[in-house]
Amino acid sequence: MLTLKKAVEIIDFTIKRKLEIRDGFINPQKPWNVGETNISGISMELGRILNEDVEILKIIRSQMVPKCKHPKKMRDYDGNGWYCMNCNWDL
Repeated sequence: MLTLKKAVEIIDFTIKRKLEIRDGFINPQKPWNVGETNISGISMELGRILNEDVEILKIIRSQMVPKCKHPKKMRDYDGNGWYCMNCNWDL
């Protein structure tokens, strides 16, 4: 079962990978960014697109992560693990 916490972890992983790929595209030391300006222009545009994807994922993530501080009185154990009854976040 995909919990909210797992979904946020997947988003975090995707953000990290997209940033790594973006950095590779815009790195002027890479062979595809040396020489012909058309190739470096395409590479820079792909980097910009990946950056926009990251920003969208960050917005989605900010809407998913609860602002709850998970007070002790709201914590419960369901047999598999602890969770917050206030926001339903796995602890």
